Amino acid sequence: MKKRVLSLALAALALTCLTVAAQPGGFGPPSGDDLSWRGHMHAQRLERMIDYLELDEMQAGEWQLVLDDHFAAMGVHRERMEALRDEFRRLADETKPDLEQLGQLALDMHREGQAAGSVWDQLSLDLEALLTPEQAERFEALKAARDMAGPRPGHRGPHARWQKPEID
Repeated sequence: MKKRVLSLALAALALTCLTVAAQPGGFGPPSGDDLSWRGHMHAQRLERMIDYLELDEMQAGEWQLVLDDHFAAMGVHRERMEALRDEFRRLADETKPDLEQLGQLALDMHREGQAAGSVWDQLSLDLEALLTPEQAERFEALKAARDMAGPRPGHRGPHARWQKPEID
């Protein structure tokens, strides 16, 4: 009986190891500092947007410049927020944390989040300024479809923020 249980356990272990080893590489986003996957996804998304909105070459170039400026601005906000979070964690882990300082850091983090949100809002305005009325109508339809779909799981950004219910 013990031999049978042991051999079944070994067979299950071997099957599990073979299954894990047989998984293809390169599935999903890479881990670590490799951002080539993210750049590839942005390039694909940009191509689809150019095709859908029927942007000409000049519009596509300006669209890319607006996106580059947006990503640079968001990078600054992301770095500031990360520094604030690190400082907050460091203070919170002290044996006797200064609650006033923690509160001030929490307010600073909130303000930084609000500033990042305004960058997102400005992005939409800047992109719409590049479009013809027909293209703007298609762009609005895309935004409406995105809003109807709701936030994606794990998505961080302005569309993942909790929205206050409207009260009449």
